[in-house]
Amino acid sequence: MKTSDFDYYLPDGLIAQTPAEPRDSSRLLVFDRKRGDIAHRMFRDLTEYLTAGDVLVVNNTKVMPARLYGVLNASVKAEVLLLKRLAYNRFEALMRPARRARIGSKIRFSDGLSAEVEGLGEDGARILEFTFDGVLENVLDEIGEMPLPHYIKTKLTDKSRYQTVYCKIDGSAAAPTAGLHFTEELLKKLKDKGVVIAEVLLNVGPGTFRPVKTEDVSEHKMHAENYEISAAAAAVINAAKREGRRVIAVGTTSVRAIESAAEFCGTEPPESRENKDEKAVGSRGAEPCENFKDGGKIAAGLGGAEALENDEKNAGNLTQIRSIEPRESGKNREKKTDGFDCVKPCGNCKSDGEKSAGNLTEIRGVNPPKKCEKSAENAIGFHGAEASKSGYYAVSEGSGETRIFIYPPYKFKIADALITNFHLPKSSLIMLVSAFAGYENTMKIYETAVKEKYRFFSFGDATLII
Repeated sequence: MKTSDFDYYLPDGLIAQTPAEPRDSSRLLVFDRKRGDIAHRMFRDLTEYLTAGDVLVVNNTKVMPARLYGVLNASVKAEVLLLKRLAYNRFEALMRPARRARIGSKIRFSDGLSAEVEGLGEDGARILEFTFDGVLENVLDEIGEMPLPHYIKTKLTDKSRYQTVYCKIDGSAAAPTAGLHFTEELLKKLKDKGVVIAEVLLNVGPGTFRPVKTEDVSEHKMHAENYEISAAAAAVINAAKREGRRVIAVGTTSVRAIESAAEFCGTEPPESRENKDEKAVGSRGAEPCENFKDGGKIAAGLGGAEALENDEKNAGNLTQIRSIEPRESGKNREKKTDGFDCVKPCGNCKSDGEKSAGNLTEIRGVNPPKKCEKSAENAIGFHGAEASKSGYYAVSEGSGETRIFIYPPYKFKIADALITNFHLPKSSLIMLVSAFAGYENTMKIYETAVKEKYRFFSFGDATLII
């Protein structure tokens, strides 16, 4: 497909400049994929569309006050946008003016905070080492600003409005905006109804909102983002998949996290409820997934609303430093030096032990496996079209770095429904939505939203695709 296929007309006046107050007073466009119907509701009406047993997957990342202003080399005004934490006092960042920010350059932000350029990162980024007085997080909170997207011109007076109410773990340079609509009261109503909340983590980078610049969609290279799926979250999601309950992703970041962690489990249908507590979570048919065989028997009924809240490791004691090595999601996971991993080899490979393009959900290296003939075409991190095997999938616990790029006709493995905002034209996010709802349906949704004067982008309204 062409990037221009994902363009649409949007009047500037429909770009939301301030968040709705209260949060759940934003509008909600509901699209039913089976019937092709569109309904116009309010976000607080979400309780009418979710039922007991549904799993709502949320991204509990927290936005860093990542925009800093200082003086470069004691003479030039400079702006810094923190992208990714590499160590406690080292960050990858964008700088302006970039041409003046050479290795060894120093930036002074305040009496208690300064930094030195110690290296170069991807796409013009700089590696900064900070020197500070006190606790770095407190210093950043004091002088840093929320990194609002460029299309928001109105100054944000309350930093908390660019955070979800369930945010926990610092690390994002942009908010998972679909989550901004939830209030504590709405979440309680959903839990009281029997909806299960599963928290995952994906640290959002600013590249999420950038337009795709290649005309051929398949040539776009996705930015890397760190993610983590806790054992408790994986258990809850896998129990739902096994029992035929819906997994509803809140935002494209939650989708990217769970689809990146999906593992192929076989072609047999999920086992019956009668046998569910005799199998390890993630089991499909007679044989469980490889990465769950030695994991012990996790209660299949771990689907209650408290399952994650009582798990201290959920969200979990998460170190902000993320390795480029493959994630460990089970005792039997094989590690490959080429930076890829999967559960078991597939038919696309010539011999046992070579990597599977069909099993592969996430790229964890720069290049696809050299020995797999179809991997360059099928690997999701490079192309999103035909990476899924037909069969059943489970989410694997663990952490890693994902470059997953989802666009039509990608086949979703875990997500059954999607809550998301209205996204920029020609962005990777509208492409993901098109893969989920269908291209023609997505264009219909956006045309209708413009006609009905919905508010767009980060502080805008939401859509529920079921």
